[in-house]
Amino acid sequence: MSTRHLAAVAVACLAAAASILILPGRPEAVWREPFSPGLIDPTGPEAVGVRYTRLDTGADDPWRPGDSRVVMADIRYPAADGEHPLRHYGRSQHMAELAMLAWSPDHEERLGLRSGEVNWLFTTHAHRYAPPRHGSFPVVVMGAPPDGMRSSLTALAEDLASHGFVVVTVDHPYDAPYVELWPTRELVESTDAPRRLEEEQRHSARQADLAAVAGQVRELDDEVAPVMALECTIVVSDDLARRAASLTDDPMVEAQIAARYPRVNDALGDSLPSEAAAEDRFRTGSAGFRAALTRQVTRGGDCPSPRSTEVER
Repeated sequence: MSTRHLAAVAVACLAAAASILILPGRPEAVWREPFSPGLIDPTGPEAVGVRYTRLDTGADDPWRPGDSRVVMADIRYPAADGEHPLRHYGRSQHMAELAMLAWSPDHEERLGLRSGEVNWLFTTHAHRYAPPRHGSFPVVVMGAPPDGMRSSLTALAEDLASHGFVVVTVDHPYDAPYVELWPTRELVESTDAPRRLEEEQRHSARQADLAAVAGQVRELDDEVAPVMALECTIVVSDDLARRAASLTDDPMVEAQIAARYPRVNDALGDSLPSEAAAEDRFRTGSAGFRAALTRQVTRGGDCPSPRSTEVER
């Protein structure tokens, strides 16, 4: 093709692109990149790694009698350079893809958003499958809030891991609205449960899940197991669980989205905190939560103290 023909093709392409962008009366024809929120930076000195796993607890599933109970868990831990520098280990996504696709339509409607305006698969700070740092770290096992998913505790788990904890966040299938089972990518929805449980039964089932994970925590991942101080395993329950449920990612993420799309404030019918206020609340709450965990660890006698420069109250 001659230079003149190449120039003509280039001009035609530019004209076509321009016509798409300026079509009158067709604002929906203008593609915009989705807004990607972000989580607060972890406040501790450690880099953070993350791994995903499923565990057959060996117990009978209370929602599906006769089936073995299977849960999903994320493991976050202090990470270090390995065969490759940490930057070679990709950052994790905030949610599993199939769970996000099922969850997002109702959530977007609640926030007054249109489909595609927000990237719910935004990246977080943890490096996927990065090598664990050498050491011995207390283990924290905590479940998703009632009717919630483990992804909502991502910022808290990353912050704890950056201060020297191994943190296992657990999804409770059929209690959580959606759970994507890895690696089969089977999507379990709460509406699929053949049996309905009363709230007291659901609470007992969640506690049984956490106890099973804590009892088999070394089996979750062969590479992370050696750095777990198993005698210093804390299962988050009761008051600590209520405090964790108040430290989800939602306020931070929704504040950022509302700053980008002010109609979110109208849709929710209340005044969201500013981005700065939401982050300050999280920092204060997570520091207090970490202090409570540290007190439990240090009461364990031989338990290693998390790597925190100071314990805030």
